[in-house]
Order: sequence, then structure tokens, then C-alpha cells
Amino acid sequence: MNYTIDPVTFAIRIFNDGEDIPFQYQPDYPNGDPFDSYEEAENWAKLSIAAHNPDQPFAPNGKSLPGEPKPVTN
Repeated sequence: MNYTIDPVTFAIRIFNDGEDIPFQYQPDYPNGDPFDSYEEAENWAKLSIAAHNPDQPFAPNGKSLPGEPKPVTN
């Protein structure tokens, strides 16, 4: 997976490798908090990609929040 970040709005687009159409568009945090910088958006994008690993938490829902653990299934 890879991502792009708009340098003005900091909106994130996440793509599967080799594809031109993003499967995820994230203009801000899921709770509506804005990304205040490119670096903040980039950190969230990396956490969102990492969250595709079952052992990693979800990316944070808002500014200064931790990632939430995934439900445990047996």
C-alpha cells in the first residue's frame, strides 16, 4: 500500500500497490478533527496502513487520541 497527501488540505488517499484509484480517502480524522500539518496527516496514513495488520490497533479517531484496539475474535 502507498499514500498521497494533498500539500494544501492534507487530505490522504491510500492506494493498493499498482492501482491508480484510492480505496480510502481521509480528508481529516474520522471524528472530524483536522490534520494541522503534512507530518500529522502522514503519521495517520502510516498508522492506517499498519492497521491492516491484525496485530496493530486502528488508526486514531481524533487528534491526540490513541489507536483503538481491534475486537478479539475466537
